[in-house]
Amino acid sequence: MFCPKCRGEFQDTVTSCEHCKVELVAERPGEDMFSSPDAMAAALKGKELEAFMVGSYVDLAEAQKRLAEQRIPTVMVGEENQEIEASMHARIYLATETSRIPEVRELLEKPWKEGAPVGGLMLHKELALDADTCPACNTTVPPEASECPECGLFLGDPDAQE
Repeated sequence: MFCPKCRGEFQDTVTSCEHCKVELVAERPGEDMFSSPDAMAAALKGKELEAFMVGSYVDLAEAQKRLAEQRIPTVMVGEENQEIEASMHARIYLATETSRIPEVRELLEKPWKEGAPVGGLMLHKELALDADTCPACNTTVPPEASECPECGLFLGDPDAQE
């Protein structure tokens, strides 16, 4: 018996994976979707995604690795219609399934509040501590600004048109 989530192997008498809280399957699952960014991108293809972080490729790759360790699949996506050159985007986002956003928020919010670098974590309005100051560096932010003028933290609506 095998866990379809963590791919653990169990004795035939076991029916569920205690760690993942899912029922076991009889056949060994295919490639682990967390084995590479390409495998995660393939697993997320066609699903409803939401961007939750914007930043450099290096920062996003590190966040992607940390989230994969927590079994949360992510994919890097470029801003639609904002290619500077072929395959070069003005901004790069890290996205996951919309249903996983609360879990991602919970995992990233604590280290972010403690000052750990997590790139351009995009906070939704319900997470903003004070609308007049940046929650990352406490700098005063003009009401019309979508990013902190000091640290660059994205504070606006990621779905809004610029």
